[in-house]
Amino acid sequence: MSAIEVKPDMTLIEITEMLEAERGASFAPSSIWRFLDRHGVTYKKSAHAAEQDRPDVAAARQVWRELAPRLDPDKLAFIDETGASTKMARLYGRSKRGRRCRGAVPHARSRDHRHSPNIHAKRLAAA
Repeated sequence: MSAIEVKPDMTLIEITEMLEAERGASFAPSSIWRFLDRHGVTYKKSAHAAEQDRPDVAAARQVWRELAPRLDPDKLAFIDETGASTKMARLYGRSKRGRRCRGAVPHARSRDHRHSPNIHAKRLAAA
C-alpha cells in the first residue's frame, strides 16, 4: 500500500512487477485488483497542471483567488480552446475510496491547429 501512496498511478502490471522485483512475490494482476478492492482503493485521478506545484505559480494563483471576486463579469472574456491534449499523461491513479487522487500533468505546447472562441457575458466572438 505504501508504494501506491508514493506512485498512485501505477498499473496493475506495474504493481505485480514491483512486488516481484522488491519482494520476490509473484501475483496475478487480478489478485492485486481484488486486494485493492477489499481495502477500498479505487482507480481515479484528478489531474492538475504540474506547473501549479512551482512556488511562483502557487503565489500567482493565490493573488488571482483574492482578486477574482472583485472582477466585473460583464468585462470578462473566457477563451475556450478546443483541441488541447495531454494524452501522454496517465489519467487515473489509485486512492482510498472517498479520497481524491491528485496528480500533476505536464503542460505540453502543440503545433496543432486550434480554434479558440471568446465567450463574453452577452456575446460570442471568434479569435
